[in-house]
Amino acid sequence: MVEQGRFREAEPLYRSALRMLEQDFGSESPSVATVLKNLASVYHRQGRLLEAQPLLRRALVIEQGAAGPACPEVAATLDALGALAYEQKQYSEAERLFSHALAIREEQLGSDHLDVARSLNNLGELYTAIRRSASAEALLRRALAIKENKLGSGHPSVALTTNNLAALYAAQGRITEAEALYRRALDVVVKAQGSAHPDAAMSLNNLAVLLLDQRRYGEAEPLLQQALAINERALGPQHPRAADTLGNYALLLRQTGRKSQARKLEKRASQIQGRHARENLLHLTVDARALRGPGGRR
Repeated sequence: MVEQGRFREAEPLYRSALRMLEQDFGSESPSVATVLKNLASVYHRQGRLLEAQPLLRRALVIEQGAAGPACPEVAATLDALGALAYEQKQYSEAERLFSHALAIREEQLGSDHLDVARSLNNLGELYTAIRRSASAEALLRRALAIKENKLGSGHPSVALTTNNLAALYAAQGRITEAEALYRRALDVVVKAQGSAHPDAAMSLNNLAVLLLDQRRYGEAEPLLQQALAINERALGPQHPRAADTLGNYALLLRQTGRKSQARKLEKRASQIQGRHARENLLHLTVDARALRGPGGRR
């Protein structure tokens, strides 16, 4: 259900499963940790980052107590916490978490394991964001090679790393290579997950931004329209991804002389971003209490 982008349907099912497992096996059961991570993933995909964090921290404490600090389950939770830190632009914390997860996975699973590729992908995406381009390319290429070898070229996880490598090339001004990779990623996602999946919207948005930067407005506009429709339908009209696409579409409208329409979209994007900022501030009190609980910041 989560893989199909049906997050709002998945949430009550995970909450119900969590209550039952806590009643039947106790709050420190590894099964509880698994459901906590699944629920955190649902929150993460909906942009509810500060609701996801305490769930992952609780799962981490359970896993470390049950299997020790260097097991694959702990690495997966560290990776998920790193992703949350990355999306909040806490880049030093994200690097620490991603690097820790990668070290555990390489030691426990071997250098060509799929979970190693996931850590490589995440660390490569981070290094792209902080302009460590040479390191980013090496990590992303290694991740892509592992995924293609293990999963085949048509897997959604391959599309994810392909998309990240395209973003790196775009940032470096390697436009032709970036466009080819964005189109390849989009094709894989549509074939594997369908044209209405949120990951398809992400690929459409990214390709559109590349085209927009080249002033290829006629090609970029329908991609942004399609991405916005998918995000609003699959994630809801108040999701941060919808705001991102609205902002990109507003930029296109401004650059093509449609300023009145652009202002309307900018207003909608600003309202969504403001609402999420306020929600995050409201959750800070809860999050701070979680940090003072067992385990603290990890």
